Amino acid sequence: MKLKPLTIGFMTVKGIEHGGGIESVTERLGSKLVERGHRVIIFSASQFGSRSGFHRGMEIRVRPSILQKHLHKITLFCSSMLPLIFSKGLAKLKVRLFGSQSDHSDQFDILHIHEFSMFSALPRFVGIPTVVQMHALLWKRAKWGPASRVFLRVNDMTLKNFPNAVTCVSKVMQKHFEKVLHRPVTYIPNGVDKPRLKAPDLIKAMGLEGNDYILFAARLVPEKGAHYLLEAFKKLNPPLKLVIAGDDPFEKRYINTLHEMAGDNDNIIFPGYVTDDTFLELLTNARLFILPSEIEGMPVGLLEAMSYGKCCIVSDIPENVEALNNYGFCFRNKSVEDLARVMKSALEDFGTAQKMGEQAGNYVLSNYSWERIVELYEDFYRKVIDDHRHYQD
Repeated sequence: MKLKPLTIGFMTVKGIEHGGGIESVTERLGSKLVERGHRVIIFSASQFGSRSGFHRGMEIRVRPSILQKHLHKITLFCSSMLPLIFSKGLAKLKVRLFGSQSDHSDQFDILHIHEFSMFSALPRFVGIPTVVQMHALLWKRAKWGPASRVFLRVNDMTLKNFPNAVTCVSKVMQKHFEKVLHRPVTYIPNGVDKPRLKAPDLIKAMGLEGNDYILFAARLVPEKGAHYLLEAFKKLNPPLKLVIAGDDPFEKRYINTLHEMAGDNDNIIFPGYVTDDTFLELLTNARLFILPSEIEGMPVGLLEAMSYGKCCIVSDIPENVEALNNYGFCFRNKSVEDLARVMKSALEDFGTAQKMGEQAGNYVLSNYSWERIVELYEDFYRKVIDDHRHYQD
């Protein structure tokens, strides 16, 4: 029997095609769900280049927010969710009072909420089940002060009762949340597409020829550890270039610090936030991919680099170790000296590094393909919806 297609809402992202790991995951998951016949609606911020309309079959609804690190997500959630709750509540009231049929064109079967669990109870009051996906332990991030950390810890506590279900992107996080929340947490990892190898063309404008640079690609925030890589690169001074790709609207001071650390070294390149063919060229033609992060969930950039057969070097935090699964090299977290040592070893024995990269590609494409991941989400959504209906009955 053919199952009824679902209407799935995603709340909320900075901007499709513009953002970080959450945005990348949402775009890929949402477009795959559309290919399978589902309707996907994504609520997005207005400040990152998104436009209301359709993108890869997904409906994008741009909502206003305040572009300030403490208020951005909260105001975005409010402007996205409150009108939806009001509209749904009003429709239910009309049915109850007047027996009029509500408009089925905007009926959500489920809402997929990224991280902010404290908002996940509201839709349930008007009959919309919710799932919250956790990508990291937010309160650990360096940008938050004491008050914000308390707020985010409270947010984590609401995972116990507010959403219908909780999912997370790593087994490390699954164990943590199940222990803290005393409720089941579903592990569904991030995924990767098949690699689209690109010859070095656009990146020549950066002075790159291919296989002549080390690549870092992530949000430029302190916990991603670009400063450790910069120090290690300068210490090692290899006959290569270093590409630090990424940006963040709330971390201009940190980004300026990175530029100051690089000084007038022409071998250190900051291309900003890169997408599309430029990003694919950078992935395809890098000598090494390095992620020296202090905090992660399931790093999408690392999985993508592995899928392209890159030799990867990562900090030895549990989430990175889980994703790498011994198909690459680890160094002691926050240790510039150990990072430089591992980089030197990988560059001097590049034959072994290449073989490790090939094995990483085979492993990731076998275990983290989006085709497999989207099936897990479909089953997960349908179970949550069925449980919600049975509970209401």
